Amino acid sequence: MEGYQGLAGGLQAIFECCQVSDGFLDTLKCGLRRDYLAKHRQFYPCVIMALAKLLPCTLPHEWRRCVKCVEYLISEAILVVPYQPTHLDDLPLADLSVFRLPLGVSQVLVDTVFVLSTTNQENPQMWEHAAKCYVQTLKELLSDQCAPFELCQLFCHTCQVLSVLPEQAMEQVFVLTLELLQLLGLQFVGASECRLMARGIQGLSGSPYHKTLQEKLQGLST
Repeated sequence: MEGYQGLAGGLQAIFECCQVSDGFLDTLKCGLRRDYLAKHRQFYPCVIMALAKLLPCTLPHEWRRCVKCVEYLISEAILVVPYQPTHLDDLPLADLSVFRLPLGVSQVLVDTVFVLSTTNQENPQMWEHAAKCYVQTLKELLSDQCAPFELCQLFCHTCQVLSVLPEQAMEQVFVLTLELLQLLGLQFVGASECRLMARGIQGLSGSPYHKTLQEKLQGLST
């Protein structure tokens, strides 16, 4: 598994095994070379490349098992997720470690979708399937008591995904952004969160949903 291609291929094989059954993940946990993987400079991009090759071909339950594998890698600090600086403004006065798992999984999916967008724009069925599974994963990440900071980050992530989806796959993710805004409307949302979400919406300037999201955000901040 030395080198970029070897590591990416090895990780794809791991995800392929994990998608078969939950038991495979338990078996693989014992065999992972944690120190090697955690220190490998190309580990994160190789994870993204492996997921981009595999996820479009998975059934929904197989997708969920792949996500479980990602959750395990993040929770064990084997996979360190680099957050995009555009999603960080004023840090909340809270323990950010509690957000590491849901936001880490979300960022992994954002980066995977970005890789897919460079190679599979002409496959509408794949995109509709990927959008449906992505939305289901985000809904499963949402807890009953999500903090405004977490909801804001997830909203920005969904805006990023919307910005690269082909039009026929946008609607499901757009509905998810509205649900996130609705959840935020039930909590106190500060000026920094509103600025951050406005910045996320700006990335959709060419989207048919741009104006609607702007109006919904304005209603949230008044």
